[in-house]
Amino acid sequence: MRGRFEALTRYKIVILPMAIFFLFVVPSGAAGQSLPEGVMRILEAEVERGGSDLEGLVNYCEQLMEAPLDINSATEGELGAFPLLSPFQVASLLEYREQYGDILSRGELEQVDGFNAEKVDNLLPFISFGGSSLICPSTEERISHKIVLRGTGKFAAEDPWGYYGKYRFRMGDRLQVGSTISSNGVSAHLKVGGVSLGDKFLIRSGVVGDYSVRLGQGLLVWNSFSLSGAGDPSSLLKLGGMVVPYTASTPEEAFRGVGLSFGYADKVEASLFFSEQSDRVAGGSVAFRGDRWRVGVNALASSEGGGVSIDGVWSIGRFRLFSEGAIDFDGDGAILCGVVAPVTGRFECSALVRWYSPEYSAKYAGAFSSISSSKDQVGGFVNMMWTPIPGIVWRGTMDVVYYPAPRWGVKVPSFEVESSNELEWSRGDHEVLLRGRYRYYGHQGRHQSGVRIHYSYKPSSGLYGAVRGEVVWNNIYKGTLSPGVASYLECGYLSAGGKWDVVVRGTVYHIDEWDNRIYFYERDLPQSFSVPALYRRGWDIYGYIKYAPLSRVGLYLKVSTKMVKGQISLTF
Repeated sequence: MRGRFEALTRYKIVILPMAIFFLFVVPSGAAGQSLPEGVMRILEAEVERGGSDLEGLVNYCEQLMEAPLDINSATEGELGAFPLLSPFQVASLLEYREQYGDILSRGELEQVDGFNAEKVDNLLPFISFGGSSLICPSTEERISHKIVLRGTGKFAAEDPWGYYGKYRFRMGDRLQVGSTISSNGVSAHLKVGGVSLGDKFLIRSGVVGDYSVRLGQGLLVWNSFSLSGAGDPSSLLKLGGMVVPYTASTPEEAFRGVGLSFGYADKVEASLFFSEQSDRVAGGSVAFRGDRWRVGVNALASSEGGGVSIDGVWSIGRFRLFSEGAIDFDGDGAILCGVVAPVTGRFECSALVRWYSPEYSAKYAGAFSSISSSKDQVGGFVNMMWTPIPGIVWRGTMDVVYYPAPRWGVKVPSFEVESSNELEWSRGDHEVLLRGRYRYYGHQGRHQSGVRIHYSYKPSSGLYGAVRGEVVWNNIYKGTLSPGVASYLECGYLSAGGKWDVVVRGTVYHIDEWDNRIYFYERDLPQSFSVPALYRRGWDIYGYIKYAPLSRVGLYLKVSTKMVKGQISLTF
């Protein structure tokens, strides 16, 4: 389940059967939500770069949706740890709350310096306005159950039918039990949290079963998805140190054992964990926090090695400096450091430099690089975002990597460079996105370029539509490859209140070379994703239906020329 599958030429025409379901009475609440447009773009970008933990993103976003952040009561540290808020936005929220009091609605949040309608749309599934708003009510201390049943069938004879079942029991934020049974394996966890032992000691998260771990900036462990592909300059900064329960269809991606995260007197944070999954892994971290700084010490040991590291984050006004240095048990090291600089409300930038010695390799590391893992490299990354006028946003990135020693599949030292530029215009219900990207593979002498144009019309309810076209071409030492071309046309309907959401998309592509493959994100069932790699010549069509007859009932169906999926989600 890596979200990468090849879209081959179809030899059959499949008529889209759209089944309409209905169900009976279940208590009121919030139905499952689709991923925001911004998160969908992250998925596309990560697949293009070879990202391997995409299901971790979906799992992580689900947790945020189920326990949204209250932006009126959250502390500066909690706001800063929230991955969709930049340092400038955190400072603006704190200043606004101090001067005007609670933020009561999405419209008021749009008026806060550093926010706009698009940003708020991406935030809404993950935030609440406390008890003062009916849009995203805060999580209550109540008992709840969630059941998800899913079936997947592929039309290719050699592909087996898949199944997925999930159950989760929650008692507020204090207790959670979850289990997933799928065609890929079984995953389960028991989590306790928010337990006070005395006046100063707090168990933030204690997990038995499957879980993921984040330590420091990721030079030792980052066993979960990072929003590093968001195109937001603040995404370069990682705030780790937490054991998080993991219940998904790929249990081999998680640790399996016990993990504990706790705090003392709001100044000390620590985590300990042990895993029997694959090879034995044990580790932990302890961090000390001040008003404007955080310093942590991290350690990891496994049957394949390990190491120690020291990381730090310092806030200077609205600027943040961060770094981490690590050394493994063989004496090889790695260093990274960076800065997030929100210069003004309209312009933000960040930069990161990193060095991994030729023999340093951390199996569970996840330090940021858009084009490589944490080993044998010297590199840097720059990320910028500029809003010259309301409604127009430019995002630019540049990642440069030099490999000073031979590596797997490459016999000589080499350079790799990746850059992208996006220009987004939005006005009312209309949005246009222009994107150009470039990548240079030094060991092949290959230059890859791509251009994308995307237009969408999406009102809050009613008919909506989108069209996209993309071209990718490569220039290598043997000559220029024939460019790859793909486009799609999408239309749909969203009812007021979101009870019905219907999408139909048709895609055509002409891509003769594998190096010119194109990735298009597709709408999919909740807590799942599809980002097909379009290759060869052909067409595809799919339809998606969401029907939520009651706010805690979700019925979903997706049918395409290659597969059919159905899902029932119940929360009570």
